[in-house]
Amino acid sequence: MSQLTMHFFRGTPLPPLAFPEGYSASTYHDERDKAAWVACCQNGLLAPDATPDVFDASIGGAADCVPERDCLFLDRGGEHVGTVTAIYHPDRRCGHVHMFSIRPDSRGLGLGRVLVAMALSKLAASDPEFTFLKTDDWRLPAIRSYLRAGFQPVMTEPGMDERWNRILASIQTPTTSNKGKSS
Repeated sequence: MSQLTMHFFRGTPLPPLAFPEGYSASTYHDERDKAAWVACCQNGLLAPDATPDVFDASIGGAADCVPERDCLFLDRGGEHVGTVTAIYHPDRRCGHVHMFSIRPDSRGLGLGRVLVAMALSKLAASDPEFTFLKTDDWRLPAIRSYLRAGFQPVMTEPGMDERWNRILASIQTPTTSNKGKSS
């Protein structure tokens, strides 16, 4: 089954970037950040036994990605507790939100909103025509964060309407349908 696609269109108001007390942002610096990145992504995007070498394939191998510029962290007390990668593709004039995850012990605190706002704020500086992301049906808290930020579902193939209707009903989040758009 293919992943779901969502778009954030130019002109959509950016969500506010407000850090909870004690939280701040940082970017990838060096090899030491790889283990923290894995800890943020385990038991969500990555298997519990994932190792830091996964970073190179997932982030370093992404088109147009420069980890020191594009891999963002949400920090609490000097520790990375969340991550999102925000890549601008100049040839397509679009942004890409990639590998969005929060460390298991920090989930359920509303930090997804902050991560999405961090990514969209970074990408806004490049003035993309749209920003896209891909996600899985089971990532309901992430989808909720994306919808609240202004992302819209995109119908990329037959059957997407049914999948999106099931998801939206299960998270009970109203959204504007984007059924006429395709990627």
